Amino acid sequence: MAYTPPPPGSTEVGKPTPSDVPKQSVEIKDLPPEVRRSFLLSMVFFPSIVGASVCFVVFLGYYFLSDKKSAAQYAAELREGVKTANVRTRWVTARNLSEAFNSKDRERLYDPDLLSAMIEVLTNPALDEDGEAWSPSDMIRAEGEKRAKLRFYIAPLVGLLAAEIDDPRGAEALLRVMAEEPGRDKQGQLDAANLRAICALTLGNMHALNAVEPLKRALAEDPDERVRVHCALALGSIAVWMRKTGVDGAAEKSEDIRLALRVAFERPGQAANVLENAAVALARLKDPSGRAVLEELSHDADPNAQRMAKQALEALDAK
Repeated sequence: MAYTPPPPGSTEVGKPTPSDVPKQSVEIKDLPPEVRRSFLLSMVFFPSIVGASVCFVVFLGYYFLSDKKSAAQYAAELREGVKTANVRTRWVTARNLSEAFNSKDRERLYDPDLLSAMIEVLTNPALDEDGEAWSPSDMIRAEGEKRAKLRFYIAPLVGLLAAEIDDPRGAEALLRVMAEEPGRDKQGQLDAANLRAICALTLGNMHALNAVEPLKRALAEDPDERVRVHCALALGSIAVWMRKTGVDGAAEKSEDIRLALRVAFERPGQAANVLENAAVALARLKDPSGRAVLEELSHDADPNAQRMAKQALEALDAK
């Protein structure tokens, strides 16, 4: 409907419209051009320009003034966080490190001393005890609620950096952590198992040849299902890498891994998750022992499980 101005004298500037003056339901397109123009300028265009200008200035400030930390700075911050028992410093540094390793210029972090600082954190079980709340969310966390430990976070970073600079200390540290005695209480045992699983997967991603025997033992003996799952995946990854790269004794060593995976797969009473992941690892090594398990898994309700099974079957059937 077209806008009809109220009768002269029926309203006063700065005061509400009297109840006896008819109200109108009018869209902006029905307003007079001068009113519409004023509304758009004051409520749309001007605020948009101001907001865009502020965002642009903030972006320029971040781009030109942000200071990317060096490997030495990260190492110093990690050690300071441990020395002063400052949980927040350690966590913030670890998270910033994770982001830095995902950046395009991560080569600036390829420093053996940074690896040393990270290993100091990884191999320090005392850091699993949370000395203080480091974030507001910790203050409202339910008692006994599961929370990540710093060493869970730092273990993959140790593996990544050690692999990039070809430093054997990374794999050695991860293996030492896998050999730690678990806590006596239920939570301590759970945390230790989680950390062993993360270390096992990291060793597989690193293709650490010195980890093969410890991973085989853990696949056969570790009481925790998650650890055995990750050991199966890690061993399969290492064996495939050995065959592709042709390292010394690749055929014999990868065959030895295949046999260990086969034994784990055929063990009576093996957990379903271990069976499935051992079947995947075997398929990548052209062993058809787990085909039936993979075919069933390819119809699983979980799309990730479906994809993993189908990829393994394709690898098994590839010439």
